[in-house]
Parts: sequence; structure tokens; C-alpha cells
Amino acid sequence: MTEHWNAIRKHWQLLGSPLRRPAEVIETYDRELGLAPSDVVMLGVTPELAGSAPR
Repeated sequence: MTEHWNAIRKHWQLLGSPLRRPAEVIETYDRELGLAPSDVVMLGVTPELAGSAPR
């Protein structure tokens, strides 16, 4: 099963917009949502957006 997830991780790196959000979009999410001090449950988000909430 580990190889399955490694393959997905490799393919994700090859994707671009609109499936993978550009850095300026992630920065806008961070600024507008202001999730840094919050406990947040994120479901179905991309790895880039998952970093928006530290906990």
C-alpha cells in the first residue's frame, strides 16, 4: 500500500493549476481565512491548503 501513496505523491508534483493551487492563491486563503490561531478540521484539501491551519 505504501507504493500506492508514493505514486500518488509523485503524480501530484506533476500537476498544475487548476488542480494544484498557485502560491498566490494559498497566500490569499491564509490571509482571508486567518486560521493560524484556530483548531481546524480540514477534509478533502490539497497538501498546499492543509498547511493553512497548523493544528
